[in-house]
Amino acid sequence: MVARPRILLVYFEGLAETVIDSTVLDHARQVGKQNNADVSIWAFCCSQELYRNSQERRVAARQFAGCELRIFRGVRPVIPFSRWLNGLLFRLQLGRLPKPDLIHARTDYTAAVCAGVARGRIGLIWDCRGDAVAETAERLARWPRLPRWIKTLRLRGVVKIRRRAAAACDAMIFVTRSLADLCGADAAAKPMAIIPTAASEDLFFFDAALREKMRKSLGFEPRHRVFVYSGSLSAIQCFDQLVALFASIHESDRDARLLVLTPETDSARRRLAGFDPQTVLIQSAALQDLNMYLNAADAAFMLRQTTPVNAVALPTKFAEYCLTGLPVVMTEAVPEACRIAADLGNWARHDGARIDWPPTWNRADVALRAKGLLGKEHVASRYEELYRRVLAAVDCSKRDIRS
Repeated sequence: MVARPRILLVYFEGLAETVIDSTVLDHARQVGKQNNADVSIWAFCCSQELYRNSQERRVAARQFAGCELRIFRGVRPVIPFSRWLNGLLFRLQLGRLPKPDLIHARTDYTAAVCAGVARGRIGLIWDCRGDAVAETAERLARWPRLPRWIKTLRLRGVVKIRRRAAAACDAMIFVTRSLADLCGADAAAKPMAIIPTAASEDLFFFDAALREKMRKSLGFEPRHRVFVYSGSLSAIQCFDQLVALFASIHESDRDARLLVLTPETDSARRRLAGFDPQTVLIQSAALQDLNMYLNAADAAFMLRQTTPVNAVALPTKFAEYCLTGLPVVMTEAVPEACRIAADLGNWARHDGARIDWPPTWNRADVALRAKGLLGKEHVASRYEELYRRVLAAVDCSKRDIRS
């Protein structure tokens, strides 16, 4: 295996805020921090708006990741032959630069696009983040007038992409065991790692002094019980249900406050317009600043619907909440998160009518134990081991080709 391998992180979501910062940029930062590989990021943008926004964020993103970051214009995955076209764009770019030793492809689609590179000479890891077939089915369900045959063709295409990713990859990463059982069958004999979506210990932690300072800065008094939500306002986040739940909480507790951390501040303000401005605080915060706000809160919302998508998921925000010791208000829609929260003792179970708060709970203790389950330093060895296995296999393949 090469002494200091070159790892290329590839994905087709541009520099979309929130999720990319925590799952891609921070991962590259952690790998570089451990000084065991040279990491580069290639972010393909499948719309002009995303490309423009990504270019605006490029400098800050590169500084945070601490590595080379390139942004390219790509073709929307829904466009016919997009996988072939994006694969051509990828190979053209790859031919102009020194080839990496390993490609870490985020999502099924990216792994399928990268499948055309020289096999046996560049390792390919398929990083499966969720059930893409179920996600596509949910999106198509929002178009009731779309002919059924078009939906069927689209779903078959996504299944084909997943099979292509499984066939082409040298190893696989899944965020939950249930996701591995669902998606890994087509490549069961290949190396595989179950690595939960984690959060960085140097970015997310509980600090009593920081909590007191931040609450004063935000205008929260000791009597205020602060509920926090962090993330986008996409349909899967159930933001409207969150607003309704907080409204019921506020009816019985006028000292309850809601802190919303989202890049979509204008949309959040419209949807929360019915509340007194003193009751709701809406902020946009960079990943590096989220910890201050989470420390100021008393509980976090993570509401999801019971769907096939959520059945195999483990959201990044859950790790961030846990590393700051917050109790997490959630239903049973995300089984893996419920299992971990039950173990940590910070599951505030919501059954649709009421919230059952943890009977015994110590915030500092929850935060400390969460580091051992969902901290990035804790899971780093799993990435490193998988990287080493793939790189060793590639070295053997190269020797076989030369002989």
